[in-house]
Amino acid sequence: MKTALCTVGIVFLACVMGGGAHGDAGIAPVEDERWRVAFTETFGAENPREVHYVLEVEDRQRGERPELVVVEPLLTPEELAVDLRIIRGTTLVFQYRVVPYQPNAEGVILLDLETHETIDAFFGLGFALCPGERFWVFQRLIRPRPPSSSQSAVVLLYDMDRSPEENRLAMDGADPRIDAGFPVYPSYYAENLTYRWEEQLESEKPWYRRASPFLWRDNGREAVFLVTEDRGDAPETALVHLDFGAGVSQPQIRERRLDYQALADAAAEDRTEPGGLETPQLIHARALEWADEEEEQVRLKLDLGRDPLTAPLP
Repeated sequence: MKTALCTVGIVFLACVMGGGAHGDAGIAPVEDERWRVAFTETFGAENPREVHYVLEVEDRQRGERPELVVVEPLLTPEELAVDLRIIRGTTLVFQYRVVPYQPNAEGVILLDLETHETIDAFFGLGFALCPGERFWVFQRLIRPRPPSSSQSAVVLLYDMDRSPEENRLAMDGADPRIDAGFPVYPSYYAENLTYRWEEQLESEKPWYRRASPFLWRDNGREAVFLVTEDRGDAPETALVHLDFGAGVSQPQIRERRLDYQALADAAAEDRTEPGGLETPQLIHARALEWADEEEEQVRLKLDLGRDPLTAPLP
């Protein structure tokens, strides 16, 4: 099934060059045995709300001249922040940074290279593609509004082996540009298959904030990340382990509460903190990586010049 979420079309080179080109800024092309796709330029940047991208698509199987394809993002893009991620069969996975409600938000477009039509398009935060190049894990984009359940970080999983319709929940008021994929964390959202929970303010359920990027295991079906859980008194940081082996709609969720001082004490004996830094109550990592070949220990790369910490999986 195709969805008309983005405008895609073929244009002549003269039209492109007449629109205000901005160069490719060294963006790497992607290719396989059949296809080669290169980012050529943006144009229309005189009006920031009308910026769109031009791709050169070559079908080596047909042996024809490359065609120029225009992709118009759903939200205002951050100029030239583009990544042609992968080609899966006849689908190009196109990622770009947008200038929307939150910093570092990104958009993903799935483009049919044969028809030049958009298969799907959606937004989120912290996109991470699994090693098998099937699943995206990311945080649902939060819109600015009065405090509500939508302000809590909801983690989504998008399955590129499913259709756009199969990657959406049938919910009243759902926005297909933001509500894409299956909710897999926190557990309430995963168990109830919902993108939002409007009664959160009237309950004792905690609020969640993602505190690190996502990290996939090599098997392509398990991911980890840090989260800050706030129940209204003393916020805590936890390492979350998601296992999708039983299916994308039935994630196995395991969590381990982390104590900064305990992890620091378990590390190297000469570990020292930069002068003037107090022991933090919460942990925020700018990056995660596996600390051992078995992928049972996660190395947390911290901000503010602090030494890395290592935590076992839950």
